Amino acid sequence: MTNEPILFAVAMHSVDSEFLPLDPYRGLVEAAVFDGIGRPSFFDLAVDLVMERLAAKIEEKNLEATACASAPQLIREMARAEALKLRLEIERWFMSTGKIELPAGG
Repeated sequence: MTNEPILFAVAMHSVDSEFLPLDPYRGLVEAAVFDGIGRPSFFDLAVDLVMERLAAKIEEKNLEATACASAPQLIREMARAEALKLRLEIERWFMSTGKIELPAGG
């Protein structure tokens, strides 16, 4: 692993977007990422990446996930699935390069 910063492209549906307010659910996403990959040095970046992916999926499916009563459960399930996907991507990258890093981009 290098000491160089990990840079990600910021999509227009990033976690700062007012269109999809996922910030109230960051704790759920953190728990899902922690369950999936533990707490590596890049944990916060991994959570940000999963939040970006969730925002994109919600926008793609045109869901009102953050405005309904079942939002916490839906966000938790989606975050767990994305965290598992991220873990598998990190493992594949490690197997091919010998480096433990986040995938570039989202």
